[in-house]
Amino acid sequence: MEDYIGKICPFCKTEIKEGDAVKVCPACGIPHHEACWDENKGCTTFGCSEQHYEPQGTNPTDVCAICGAVLGDGQDFCPKCGTPKNAPKANVCGKCGAELAEGQEFCPKCGQKAGLTVDAGVAAKIGQMNAVTAKKNKKKLLIPIIAGAAVLVVVLILVLGGGGEKDFNKMFGDIADKSWCNIASDGSYMTIDTNPYDIDDYTEYEAYLMLDTINKDLGFSSALWNKMGETSAMDGRQTESNDNYTVSWKYHPDNGMDVTYERNN
Repeated sequence: MEDYIGKICPFCKTEIKEGDAVKVCPACGIPHHEACWDENKGCTTFGCSEQHYEPQGTNPTDVCAICGAVLGDGQDFCPKCGTPKNAPKANVCGKCGAELAEGQEFCPKCGQKAGLTVDAGVAAKIGQMNAVTAKKNKKKLLIPIIAGAAVLVVVLILVLGGGGEKDFNKMFGDIADKSWCNIASDGSYMTIDTNPYDIDDYTEYEAYLMLDTINKDLGFSSALWNKMGETSAMDGRQTESNDNYTVSWKYHPDNGMDVTYERNN
């Protein structure tokens, strides 16, 4: 026992002290607290023959409908992409959302392999939207000089929240093909649904994150997104407006968040 006083138990990472019950691994000789050995059901040394392994019990017939990852027994959500176990099998591209015909192994629109999702897809889409917005807002400051008069007429930069573009098709047409986005043909309103298929306990996180970008593009403060996230089913439909746009939203745990953006005429 004295030989192990001061040694570090690899399970609890604390010193073995005088009077502690010690269990020495018969295979590799590493000392453990006896209680730690019992709790771990064996040695903690990787590769040791006394190391305990629990059978995983995975059922190879249970796979994610979106990315194809194997689901273990009792897993209700995919450990790779978070898709619910009971989600309907997708027949759309996991990268661009284009519809896939039966038997197609690659997306005809973007070339993504069928059945795979893109981990950085949400970040890339948000970056794309931000780039588009920045391009729209980056107007040159025009200062025409009227001949014969010492007057400078300054034409203000048009921004989305200050009398600029109001057509949702022109502003957000690149997400109009998403299942969670719907834009009126005349560009007068746009709806975002974070659970377009009403799957229990499911959220389209790309849609949810895009709300923050859309809010800012339309001149609303960043506090609006936080307010949306704090909305409960008991609150009913909420509304907020600025000079150019009105947004209304409601939330239900079974159906997700339903948001409508309208332009003020």
